[in-house]
Parts: sequence; structure tokens; C-alpha cells
Amino acid sequence: MQLLFYFVPFPLWLSAVFSKVRVGLVELFVMRSFRKIPPHEIVLPAITANYAGLPISVAQLQTHYMAGGNIRNVVAALIAATKAG
Repeated sequence: MQLLFYFVPFPLWLSAVFSKVRVGLVELFVMRSFRKIPPHEIVLPAITANYAGLPISVAQLQTHYMAGGNIRNVVAALIAATKAG
């Protein structure tokens, strides 16, 4: 059962659903299994960006992560820039 939660992080998906971030269970599985991306590195900043009103998709965050970018820093900088005007 723990192996299932490793590949399909149900609690993380549930947090995303309640935060209105569009990400599916299959997408989380593909992230971890095939793309070797830790789902929490994408979903948690996506939730933060969504609460801040930034229109950033999970696909855009994945692309940036695979290019070597730091997702948390980028989302924090975008939020700061939005607040600054």
C-alpha cells in the first residue's frame, strides 16, 4: 500500500483538488515515474501561485523544472513582483 502512495501521492492530489489546481492522479504518476520529477516540487508551488492569483499551469512548472529552474524561487519572485505592481 505504501508503494502505491509513493507512485500516486493521493494526499498531495487531494490538496491540489481542494486548492483548485488542475492536476490528475495519472499526471502525478507520470511525473514521478517517467519524468523523475518529485510531485511535491511542482504541486505545492502551483497551489501557492493559485492562491496568489497567478495563472501558471502545472505543465509550465514541469517544463521549468526539467530545464533546471528552481520552481519555489520563481513562484516567490512572481508573487513579489505582482504585489509590487
